[in-house]
Amino acid sequence: FIDYYISLNRVYPQFYITKCSREGEESHLHSPVISRLSEIYLNRAEAYAKLGQYGQALQDLNLVRGRAIIDGKYPTLDATNAAELIDKERTLELAYQAERSYDVFRNGGKLTRHYPGAHTQSQEIPATEYRVVYYIPQNAINAYPGTLTQNPTDNAGVILN
Repeated sequence: FIDYYISLNRVYPQFYITKCSREGEESHLHSPVISRLSEIYLNRAEAYAKLGQYGQALQDLNLVRGRAIIDGKYPTLDATNAAELIDKERTLELAYQAERSYDVFRNGGKLTRHYPGAHTQSQEIPATEYRVVYYIPQNAINAYPGTLTQNPTDNAGVILN
């Protein structure tokens, strides 16, 4: 989809993904929950690796990788490379599906964003950043029988350990 109204950001061309976002010719009305079988295998591989079950993690990881790359399976998986290889495969398999930030923050990493333009061009967002912590919906707070406080709106009160 080419948006002729926003063709330049200052002097930089502006590109963005509009996958599943033109339903009814309105932007971002399409929001289905989509589960991919490969993502389920990668989730299980990550869980196995975190439990120290590297053999099972390697089987799931290679099931996804072997489907995409002939003779591209990983020979070994252990504590030294499991997190890196599983993250690499998730990045490749789920490219352009808006999953990356969830993976990075779930594992306590920093998400690095690069923006073109005259402003600050690079930003690192840690998993402890208040903008990463989701708000609790007001109806959930109201429905909770005890006292439930809203998640913080600045970095002063964020504790993720």
